[in-house]
Amino acid sequence: MRMHQAIVALGSNVGDRESALHSAVSALGDSAEIHAVSSFYETEYEGANSPQAPYLNGAVHLSTDYTAWQFFDALSRIERQSGRTKKGDESPRIIDLDLIFFDKMIADFGVLILPHPRMHLRRFVLDPVCDVAPDWEHPVLRKSVQALRLL
Repeated sequence: MRMHQAIVALGSNVGDRESALHSAVSALGDSAEIHAVSSFYETEYEGANSPQAPYLNGAVHLSTDYTAWQFFDALSRIERQSGRTKKGDESPRIIDLDLIFFDKMIADFGVLILPHPRMHLRRFVLDPVCDVAPDWEHPVLRKSVQALRLL
């Protein structure tokens, strides 16, 4: 039995976006037990880095016996294997995997902050996360994902 519950947000705006998301979900199954996968939502790019193609976004609720760091490393490995070369920039991407929640952990490890520090401000994260875990309580804001989505 898997010990830790997690939520991962997925995004892609390069190439066959839907195929990239499905491949990422499949790869997540190598290190986790997948409980639910959201619908995929098309969203316009909201960053400051020049116009970009729309994103396709989703979310996955899963459980794993990895630690937060091990799971974060697994997400980074999936991104690299999918062709992503840089993390932390705002360039177009074949795949983007963000660890949104890991249990009820509150932590700042620099490159990994839990819960994700801007998830509650991003509709493109809230909508798919609400599909897979609407009652998940944000451990800092003390509101469910569904309540955050309504703000």
